[in-house]
Amino acid sequence: FQYNYTAFLTHEPHKNKRIRKMATIALIGLGSVGASTALSLIHRRIQGTLLLVDIKSSLRDAQVRDLADAALVYGSVTKIEAATHQEASQADVVIITAGVNYTPGILLPLDIMNLMTKFEEDGGSKNNG
Repeated sequence: FQYNYTAFLTHEPHKNKRIRKMATIALIGLGSVGASTALSLIHRRIQGTLLLVDIKSSLRDAQVRDLADAALVYGSVTKIEAATHQEASQADVVIITAGVNYTPGILLPLDIMNLMTKFEEDGGSKNNG
C-alpha cells in the first residue's frame, strides 16, 4: 500500500486518505488448502483480483465459478479469475498451496521438496516421469 505523505504533512483532511492499489493475488494449487485459502481471502473482502491456477483446468474452472458465487453471496469486492502460471508470475502476491499426495516410501520432507523442484523444472507438466 502507498500513502500520500504530503497530505499528512499539510493536514488537508480531504487528502488524508490512503491511496490503495488494487492487489493482484495469485493462488497456485486449488486442492483443499488452496480452496480454503481462496475462501478466506474472499471473506476478508480483499479489494483486488484473485487469480486461480491449477494444472487441472477443469478443477480450476469449477473453483472459479464456485468462489465467484461465494464472493457475490458474501458481498466481497474480490474479483475471481482463472489464470495460467505465466499470468500468476505477474501478480503482486503469489501463494503456492500446490503439493503432492503422500506416497508410501517417501518419508522425508526433503524428498517431497525434490519432487516439487522437479515439477517446477518441468514447467508444471503432469508427465514429469
